[in-house]
Amino acid sequence: MKATLDRAQERGLLILLGLAVVAAGLVLIVDHSPSERSLRAQAIHLSEVRILLPRFVRVGPIDVNTASHEELQALAGIGPAMAQKIVEFRTLHGPFETLDDLQDIRGIGPKTIEGFRDRAVAHPPQ
Repeated sequence: MKATLDRAQERGLLILLGLAVVAAGLVLIVDHSPSERSLRAQAIHLSEVRILLPRFVRVGPIDVNTASHEELQALAGIGPAMAQKIVEFRTLHGPFETLDDLQDIRGIGPKTIEGFRDRAVAHPPQ
């Protein structure tokens, strides 16, 4: 079973990761710069830092035309049954032109779509 995070949990995880990166940078500076004065003058360069996120943490919007059953469940108001309906509908009828086209699926209305509009897109395949 894959775990999914809601919006608040994703933000919390990203904040914790950011704090960890900043803390790691400060430790490096403190280790190499004993005086407080040199701490203020030194810049932190993070060009070599990579943050690896678990597979269940999705960065960016979810494309309803390509998202998996599990990925669709990360959208507010979409559970396992509704995710299955979305996958089946797009398989039978082709890709969605807009998010509003999801209203063609029984059980999805304007309120549901507004609940995840900021986290989803409908990019038709080219």
